[in-house]
Amino acid sequence: MKSLDLIHLWCYGFFQLNLHKIHQLILSLQNKNHITLSFQANIWKILLNIENSLLVVELRDEELRQTSFVGINLKNGKILWTQNKLQEKWWIGLLETKGNFVLLHGYKDLQTPIHLKTYVLNVLNGDLLWKNESTKPIGFSSDNTIVGQEEQESDYLMYNPNSGKVVKQISPSSYIKDNQASSIVNPNYYSIDNKYFEKIAHFIQHLNDGLIAEEALEYLEYNGKIITSFYAKKAEKFVNYISVVSEDGEVLLLEELGRELNAVSADTFFLVKEKLVYLKNKKELVIFEL
Repeated sequence: MKSLDLIHLWCYGFFQLNLHKIHQLILSLQNKNHITLSFQANIWKILLNIENSLLVVELRDEELRQTSFVGINLKNGKILWTQNKLQEKWWIGLLETKGNFVLLHGYKDLQTPIHLKTYVLNVLNGDLLWKNESTKPIGFSSDNTIVGQEEQESDYLMYNPNSGKVVKQISPSSYIKDNQASSIVNPNYYSIDNKYFEKIAHFIQHLNDGLIAEEALEYLEYNGKIITSFYAKKAEKFVNYISVVSEDGEVLLLEELGRELNAVSADTFFLVKEKLVYLKNKKELVIFEL
């Protein structure tokens, strides 16, 4: 089925559902299909470790100036480990994950947002395997080594991911980056000036008893389901919603992701292994079984 084909069914009025019925259906489905994890800190970044079916999450508590990292089993939503014992508490972030490893970066200094310092965690338990404070981490290579660059050096160094020992030196042009993007399905982003926006907005308005999508939205058709993330105006602010509808008109999900937002944004959800992953109010991670 071509992109937006399912929308045509809605535009011809096949499905007549009111908002009250939708909410009743959502209440009955939430416990069945949802896994919701709540955190005190803001969820800053999420990466997929495809080999171990894990999500690695970066949490940032601005009040405490504390950065933490969490490993989550994608299949059942269980938190496997939390790492918040690193010497650097704030100026550190999540870069990549592959195989049994998580690659973190530090910063050159507090005034310069340039990556420097390399930290490598065990993805299965969160333990720190090694660190190198003089190396800028570049990423994982296609042969599973970790690639970095010493400050003021032009060539790259390839490190054993278990020990941190240098394996060899290569030129930047020889670096073949590992790419796991095909494991994740991302939605299409349509701004208001896109030719498809009006048609999808009409579908959203019809489904939600007049709720009007504004500015931009995200749309994905997947295995006979329509997934949209859209923004409605309320008192000059935006409210972000996510919706999942089957091709025969069954509402599987309608949920508010955030309110009193000043602007719209992209990348509000992604799909992996029949799981829809999204955030609510910056502090809740939801895994929804499709």
